[in-house]
Amino acid sequence: MKTIELYIRYSLIVSLSILSGFLSGSCQDNDDIQASDTDAAMVTFSVKVPGSSTPSTYALNTNDENEVKSIEILLFDTNGKYVYQPIFSNVINTDPIDSKIKTFTVKVPEGTYNIVVLANSRQPLSNTSGSFSVGDTKASVLDKLIITNAGKWNANSASGGYIPMPMWGEIASITINQSTPANNPVNLIRMVSKIDVTLTGTAATDNLKLKSIRLYNYNNQGRIAPDAANWNQSQNIVTNPSVPSTSALTLGPLLYDGTSITTTDVSSIGEIYTFEAVKANPSSLGNATCLVIGGIYTGDSQPTYYRVDFAQTSSTTTYLSLLRNHHYKVNISEVSGPGLATPADAFNSRPVNIKAEIIEWNDGQISDIVFDGQYMLGVSQGEFTLPRNELTASNDNNALSITTDYPSGWLVDKIVDTGGSSISWLSLVSLSGTPVVSGASGSTTNVKLKLTENISGSARIGFIHLKAGRLAYVVKVTQGINTDIALNIKNAAGTNNITELVFAAPINTQPVSQQFRIKWSPASFTVTSVNSAVGSAAFSFDGASDQPGSGALLNISDPSGEKLFTIRPTAIVSSDLTSNPFLEKISKVDFTLFNGETYLSKSIFLRQSTYNLVFSNVSSSYWTNGSAYTFNVRSNANWRIKSISQQLTSGTGSLLNLQVSDNLVVGATGSSNTNPGTPVTFRVASNIVSLAGQLTVVFESPDSPKKFDDVTLVLNLSNEYYPAAHKGWAGSNIYYDTAAGHLTFDDTGVTTHKNYQGVYFLGGSLYGISPVGDFLTSTVIYPPLGGTTTMATWGVIPYLTVTLAGSNPPAGKSREDRAHLYEMTDGPTGVGDICKYLTDKGWAPAGKKWRMPTSSEFYPASGAYTMAGTFGNVTSTQTNGSFSFSMGYNKADIGAPFFPAAGYRNLGTGILINTGSNACYWSSSSIDASGYFISFGNNNAVNPGQSIVRGLGFSVRCVVE
Repeated sequence: MKTIELYIRYSLIVSLSILSGFLSGSCQDNDDIQASDTDAAMVTFSVKVPGSSTPSTYALNTNDENEVKSIEILLFDTNGKYVYQPIFSNVINTDPIDSKIKTFTVKVPEGTYNIVVLANSRQPLSNTSGSFSVGDTKASVLDKLIITNAGKWNANSASGGYIPMPMWGEIASITINQSTPANNPVNLIRMVSKIDVTLTGTAATDNLKLKSIRLYNYNNQGRIAPDAANWNQSQNIVTNPSVPSTSALTLGPLLYDGTSITTTDVSSIGEIYTFEAVKANPSSLGNATCLVIGGIYTGDSQPTYYRVDFAQTSSTTTYLSLLRNHHYKVNISEVSGPGLATPADAFNSRPVNIKAEIIEWNDGQISDIVFDGQYMLGVSQGEFTLPRNELTASNDNNALSITTDYPSGWLVDKIVDTGGSSISWLSLVSLSGTPVVSGASGSTTNVKLKLTENISGSARIGFIHLKAGRLAYVVKVTQGINTDIALNIKNAAGTNNITELVFAAPINTQPVSQQFRIKWSPASFTVTSVNSAVGSAAFSFDGASDQPGSGALLNISDPSGEKLFTIRPTAIVSSDLTSNPFLEKISKVDFTLFNGETYLSKSIFLRQSTYNLVFSNVSSSYWTNGSAYTFNVRSNANWRIKSISQQLTSGTGSLLNLQVSDNLVVGATGSSNTNPGTPVTFRVASNIVSLAGQLTVVFESPDSPKKFDDVTLVLNLSNEYYPAAHKGWAGSNIYYDTAAGHLTFDDTGVTTHKNYQGVYFLGGSLYGISPVGDFLTSTVIYPPLGGTTTMATWGVIPYLTVTLAGSNPPAGKSREDRAHLYEMTDGPTGVGDICKYLTDKGWAPAGKKWRMPTSSEFYPASGAYTMAGTFGNVTSTQTNGSFSFSMGYNKADIGAPFFPAAGYRNLGTGILINTGSNACYWSSSSIDASGYFISFGNNNAVNPGQSIVRGLGFSVRCVVE
């Protein structure tokens, strides 16, 4: 029933949390999943659980309700976008001095975040974290954190199925770095409602023995975090239930009897917990969440049943929603006759012969509660430590809320000092300042502590004794001897507290000035200021701007106790964005007031950013083969595609073949998403023979005024294929798999057949050729359809005879980057890229797309070649290419391939040459009527970038795309 406050402290300070880990014997199991960023800080959080005198004999007592078994943290940027993986903590220690404080330490990347803190939510977060990604909105992420429970909430902490209650809270706009201040509070809110039922007074207990409670029309799902529209941040309360759209209203009922009746025949306390529910519609009570009370009426032998709605009735009936973190005490004050014969009859009827009062309070407001088994008395705070100043209804640090369900309400029994003598310096007043000595039942009374100035020279203590029937609660008030100091940072008008000023303008444009005001008391004191950079770039002040933390503004004094600052930064210019297109310049200004004993500090962040739009995942060219492509638009502002135009360099028609799902269209929009950006998809035309050109896409700012100038992206569409860098070499040359009956090769990283000689191919041929002996009519040929065959002469083996007229490589590419054979692959004619062909046939290592390497990919720049084994002539004997060669070249490259000295077949007649002492490997690149290849020799020679007519038989090594 407690609000849980969360505080942040830096572990650079020696913390009691370290000591508590030893004293409490907690296990430092290091199971936590932590951030791995280099620029990260270890942050210690403290979960504060206010104490309570609620008895621990119930199934789920106050300690169980507020048990924190695990912590889960989600980080969102200042625009509310998800920015990081969940951070988990399992190690939670109890403070040895105050058992209500639990501490844990996690590593958090440096930056400014809106932090969502979840407790006891590990499983639902693990189940859903794969469904959201960086850039998702906070609302969309939290919407997915749903718990399903079709039965009773397990309220037995000793049972195997017990799960601690999930809780949620947030810290808005906090900057994590080595200067992060301590004590940033957040309230954790339990996601469920609590329902207790009690027979109160002899008019109920003399006539009915409570035997069972049934909950009808409950939701089977609940959200861990409430909808933003249903959360009042300033009052820290929920205003409406947040029921998932997928939740099913379940008739049930859920039955609570036997040991769930915690006081025999009288009450059920700490047993019924349920997800939120909307309030009843009077015209459709069959769908209303309600209770059916079962018991034995005086003189009867059979049970009888009564319906009780969640409603408050005076002159009219007001139905209540069931809200998270709220407590509903159903006080049955009178039973005047038997109910109905069955639970179903009672549910389908209106309440009869029973009078019940629903007492509702927010557990986030009433933190300390006492029960006597029948009634409750609760306060928002049980202890105050206040300064020497006079305090009245106009102060903020002396608020107290009191509630009870005792029929005649509560009263102030006495206000005394430590010796028991009455005192006059302490009293209760209303929010308007009138004296308060009592409060009504069934409502929360908000009062203020009124204190005279303490001029005694020593601290004084008073006790406010509250009573409600037999219930008593004592509020302790300590008033010190030091003057209270106050320091606030407010808007220019001085009406609202603020924590930051944000300056944003287009690139090369200076933002307009903004103002803030500091107020302090006593006004005779001096405020010091310190300005420190946050992150890599500090806020850059204009020369005419006030600059707190430097010069004359290091020490600030004014007889009025306030100072107005006018702040203006210099413009962020294009050159500032070279390394970070979304640069933020941030500084933190700390103001500190000291009264001789106590320091009080407040901070304001000064943030400056500019609006920008850039692109990622853009290829240097796109091949017009009908494929679908995606690039990403990264921006910190809304954007819209203004225009798309094409400029053809060859062929006719449209360069695009857009599908319904594609969004590379005029008018398409996107919102702020800097990492990874908003995907833009498109499909190109399928005309690999002739169609090529450029697409010019112009992006604009749809805002008024515009946040950025138009940005142009040029996409090069080519009928020539220039692939992206490969991701690994095959583990072997291409060989014939005798058992499978077709050509194949090994996956990257597989070394089983790395020494295989492999079969030979003419340049651009899909026909494998045996590497054994000189070419004869009996030489085994491996055709593209599988199996084996023979050819009458060397000259009839199909290969690519096309003369390449020329290439038009995009910027940064050359003709040796072009995969010409890939473009020409055609199974029926038996020519093209054999690696692509085997992929298409399903004969390549599964799950990957393979191709022949381009000539450029044979160069040693990405990994040197080293000679292996002793070179010399070898006679191979395996026609399928499985003869092993120890001599060859290793390459320190992706997959660390070994290229055997497989030899080759010569031009014209296919004579076998240099097996064991030389090797040649085809690339997919062409020049005129020739193909590019690489040769290896026993004189430690590696020669890439050579070209020769395609009529020779060389080995082939594939790469994975």
